[in-house]
Amino acid sequence: MKRIVSRQGLSIQRLGSICSAATAMLVGSAIAGPPANDECPGDLPALVLNTPAAGTTVEATFTVPATCMTDDVDVWYLYTTKQPGPLRLSAAGSDNSNLSLAVLTGCTFPYGITACGVGTTKQGPAVDVNPFSVGETLFIRIGSTVGQNFTVLVEPAPPPANDECVDAIPLVLDVPASASSLAATTSLELADSSLCSSLVQGFTTGADVFYSFRPEVSGFYDFDTCGTEFDSALSVHTGCPATVANLIACNDNAPLNGCNVAFENNTSYLFGVPLTAQTTYYVRVAGVTQFEYTGRGAYNVRVRSGVETLPPANDLCENATTLIADTFTSGTTALATGTQATCGFQDVWDVWYEFTSPAAVPTLFAFTITAGAFDGQATMSAYDGCGGDVIACQDFSPFTVPIMTLTVNLQPGQSIRLRVAGQGGTQDSFELYTEAGPPSAPNSSCSGAIAISEGVPVTADTSNSAASAATPCSGFPDIYGLWYAFTSTQAGYHRFATDLVPSSERTTLAIYAACNQEPLVCTLRGDAFSTEDAAAAYSILMTQGQTVLIRVALDGSGRGQFSLTATGPLAPPPAVPNDQCESAQTVSSMPLEAVVDITQATNDLQICTLQSQPLETALAGIWYRFAPASDVYLVGSAEVSDEGRNGRVTVFTGACGSLTQVFCPDNFTENGAPVLLSAGITYHILASVSPSREGGSFPVSYGTTLSVHLQTITPPANDDCATAQRVTDSSSVLEFTTLVADADAPQPSCIGAGGVLNNAVWFTFTTASAGSLTVHGEGTNFEQYLYSPGGVLYSGSCGALSQVACDSPLNGFFITREFDFSLDLPAGQTYYLAVGAYSGPAGGDTSVTITYTGTFSEGCLADFNTDGFVDSQDFFDFLSAFFTQTPSADINHDTFINSQDFFDFLGAFFTGCP
Repeated sequence: MKRIVSRQGLSIQRLGSICSAATAMLVGSAIAGPPANDECPGDLPALVLNTPAAGTTVEATFTVPATCMTDDVDVWYLYTTKQPGPLRLSAAGSDNSNLSLAVLTGCTFPYGITACGVGTTKQGPAVDVNPFSVGETLFIRIGSTVGQNFTVLVEPAPPPANDECVDAIPLVLDVPASASSLAATTSLELADSSLCSSLVQGFTTGADVFYSFRPEVSGFYDFDTCGTEFDSALSVHTGCPATVANLIACNDNAPLNGCNVAFENNTSYLFGVPLTAQTTYYVRVAGVTQFEYTGRGAYNVRVRSGVETLPPANDLCENATTLIADTFTSGTTALATGTQATCGFQDVWDVWYEFTSPAAVPTLFAFTITAGAFDGQATMSAYDGCGGDVIACQDFSPFTVPIMTLTVNLQPGQSIRLRVAGQGGTQDSFELYTEAGPPSAPNSSCSGAIAISEGVPVTADTSNSAASAATPCSGFPDIYGLWYAFTSTQAGYHRFATDLVPSSERTTLAIYAACNQEPLVCTLRGDAFSTEDAAAAYSILMTQGQTVLIRVALDGSGRGQFSLTATGPLAPPPAVPNDQCESAQTVSSMPLEAVVDITQATNDLQICTLQSQPLETALAGIWYRFAPASDVYLVGSAEVSDEGRNGRVTVFTGACGSLTQVFCPDNFTENGAPVLLSAGITYHILASVSPSREGGSFPVSYGTTLSVHLQTITPPANDDCATAQRVTDSSSVLEFTTLVADADAPQPSCIGAGGVLNNAVWFTFTTASAGSLTVHGEGTNFEQYLYSPGGVLYSGSCGALSQVACDSPLNGFFITREFDFSLDLPAGQTYYLAVGAYSGPAGGDTSVTITYTGTFSEGCLADFNTDGFVDSQDFFDFLSAFFTQTPSADINHDTFINSQDFFDFLGAFFTGCP
């Protein structure tokens, strides 16, 4: 009986074990749930270059769709680029044909999918991407229709098999070859426009791949890259390696009738290249380098039988085609040669026309390219002969100057040469219509200037104005101008203005001392007294009996009516007492706010505004003198009342006459950066006006004011992790500036650059109970437009931090001024929140809102060194920090280190910690 019971007991135990195991498996499965990286946005794992990472889509849910595969589940990873160059991202799973990999700019709308790939039965998905910069964050999505385990890897993308000329892949006649040059290297640079006629000076080619072609018969052959996704250049060489010396044909931009795709002139097309039978030629496909970015990506290349082609008959000015009034003339720039015009962009392929006026009186003649040609992007210019002076030059655009017409005033029997070209290297066929118009306005030229009187408005109508050279201050070439003359009856400032403008088009106004000279002043903007947005106005100091010439026009190729008025003399402007360095105003305390009329301020020394740029004359400057009592940072701004001008603040050391500029930015992002001033040193501070965006170094107009703001700031007390400001309120709004905060390591996964988080400030809190944390941060000063903050949350201790959450201001394609993250936290843990610049150094005013559903610990002020004990070492450490004015001694966080901090610490020390 016992044996039976014993056996029954054994059976029951075994059954219980089996049930327990099954229950544990079920419970474990339920507890496991979706992978930790199932949701995006969220706390996503960061991939490491050349290090495979294991993952799974088992139990995963669906976030956003991929473009290359319809799947049902996905998980997410982050990768922040640590070095320049193309990358290959790949994944391998248990079912590769059911696995996709996509690279995105984000995971919330609006986001962009950079690349997407699907695996096959033989291998998993792999994509190549080319990040724009170091520090860029890539969002990697792994998807599948059913859950599976996989590994994901980020590594440098290998170059294509035909990256070098010696590895050229043979081309087959009439068979397109398609591939990618994303990871290609550069074997040859073509920088001379004479080698590849549509390449302008300063543009080069790189990221090249190579093909070979060996024709069966001698003849002419066409090569093209139609369908290529980047700006390509195509060249044919007789030998390998490819060099400039063995180049026989080159093309950058295809004629619009080459690939037959509207608005597509980035591809390349070579017509009628003469080749010899049974001779091997090497074909180079490259990307054009513009603004430090080289074109690379998916491309097509093809060779077909062609015919002999020649440039247009009127390719040269000496062979210009004759135009006849009131007649259409057909033309083309395909296969033309040429050089850059005085206006337009990359309009190097040109053809020429000749026209002689048949009229008996001075007459306007309009030359019009019919709509649609060159995709609306063309250039026309008129010359007084081959190699002669430019009469007028006009570039056209569908968005700014859509009607492609150039109107020229010709004397009876006068001849001109007319140049036609497409912009951006565009080649196309076109129709050119020549039309005789009415007689031109007599004051279309400076010699015909009409006299105006003080206080009497005149109506300027440019409808019958002839084209002439544009002024230097026009936004778009103001080639249709009218001329007026004014003689002052009294000495003083006189104002010339186009205040009464019936249309919304901007006007330009230029003042000259005589014909055929550079303008004294020039503007397309109003002054402090203008009431019309489209007005142009300028005031100059004149002597009694002085005569000036005034040219007015609509900005661009438009024509219309507006009024011109001369007034004066105006009331004398106030003197500027601190106009010179020697008379600098002493600043005894900061901040300083001043609004100064700088009409009579003189120009000052030349200053450095950017390391890579020439020195710039500081216009209408005013001077200040400041000697700080302690080391501080100076932040300054100077705002000019003339919206066409920018102000600048420059700091110097030394005596007047031998000044040394303290700081010159390496790049434009450092403009306006804080300048460190040392205690006891006298600095000279110059607030001045930069040359105008439209008109160069013209003097400021009458009534121009300069609003100067100077402020000193010190680094925040919580500039380092060790001095992090404690947060005790679970619902807190923190207002602070990161402007002069230091950069701190380590670099978080989603923000920072160069291994650090720039302009970082620190906060810390300890959770007294579990809860959900939400952190929202944003830049609050929109004038600090280069600053976009990001945030990162760490656990652990200073020097041994572990990232818990991170968010950048990047939202899809856009960089915002905000960051957010949310997560659940357990009780009894200490965390550190760092807030800093998204990428490079650029701080600013910031607001951070912290919301926690649990409670934060009050912390312990007495444990000054945070070693977990309150003892004499805390007392001595505090005294050392207090007497050396170390930021951590600011116990009460009131931004001052004084006796109150001492008494607050003593109170906490003798009370002890709970």
